[in-house]
Amino acid sequence: MSPLITLDAVEKSFGNYHALRGISAEIGAGEFFSLLGPSGCGKTTLLRAIAGFEPPSSGTITIAGRDMAGVPPNKRPTNMVFQSYAIFPHLSVAENVAFGLRRLGLNPDERHRRVGEALEMVGLGDLGARAAHALSGGQRQRVALARALILKPQVLLLDEPLSALDKALRGHMQAELRRLQRQVGITFILVTHDQDEALSMSDRIAVMFEGQIAQIAPPTELYRRPKSRQVGAFVGRMSFVPARHLGAGRCAVEGLGEVTLSESQAPDGFDETGVIAIRPEVLRVLAPGEGAGKGAHLTQAQVEERAYGGETTTYRLRPEGSDAVLEAVMRNAPGRPLHKPGAKVQLAWDPSAFLFFK
Repeated sequence: MSPLITLDAVEKSFGNYHALRGISAEIGAGEFFSLLGPSGCGKTTLLRAIAGFEPPSSGTITIAGRDMAGVPPNKRPTNMVFQSYAIFPHLSVAENVAFGLRRLGLNPDERHRRVGEALEMVGLGDLGARAAHALSGGQRQRVALARALILKPQVLLLDEPLSALDKALRGHMQAELRRLQRQVGITFILVTHDQDEALSMSDRIAVMFEGQIAQIAPPTELYRRPKSRQVGAFVGRMSFVPARHLGAGRCAVEGLGEVTLSESQAPDGFDETGVIAIRPEVLRVLAPGEGAGKGAHLTQAQVEERAYGGETTTYRLRPEGSDAVLEAVMRNAPGRPLHKPGAKVQLAWDPSAFLFFK
């Protein structure tokens, strides 16, 4: 994938506040790229710098081989969908979508054709005459997308565009955004603090903390092999159990005994002391009489807490003779019992998915 956008040592300060610290990355043509991180980490500032609304204090931003220094937002090959959508309530849907075409000097027939194409693209082909104030939240979001895409940018910038939607509609619009990106084939850059959203939609994700990029990777790599404890704790859920490295990858893990890990399972290397990181789906709470399976390890544990979630149940478990608490998520298959707090259970696990962090 050839890079469309190159960020080279981008810095941004607001007085004494250092919002971006040496950001360097390449974003490919036609890629769905997400900026993920907690509030205040700099992801929206970086998006606005790419758009031209926040000129960097230092460093360079190149789009399609052109240095963007001094290039105003309206002259860049980008368009932006804001969190608020910025829909004009006094205009119709078609008039909102056509708004950006005014400066292009198109004749009315061409304008009408392009508006129709854009509305069809986002599934609003029959709503062009509707008043914008009569739209639902999901429909307003689609209007904002159509208005941005009608100008045929090389890059579409999305600043948490789904945050105002309810859970069910948000999930639907995530799938629609991904479909739309594949259909139009342009680069999408999404800002979000929602890990599930980033994991389900992106080709690659940049995780940011305190104005810096901690890791850039595809979703599966980011989830299964985070480069640091900080990334692992932020992306999804993890239990961290004290451990000692005994040499040659052998680790004594509190409550679980001795395990042997490969070098790839220690992203920042082994140290004498550290933690073992465990995703909740790696642990299985066995039903009475259920076998652990070939190669699985077994540990006696006590249920500390149980949270029923419909499709799944989340358990917090304390291994026998340990102060460590592990989290396990079990699918609620028909006939599978729910264990109450205080119950003694058998816990099956496979160390091949464990990670060691210093």
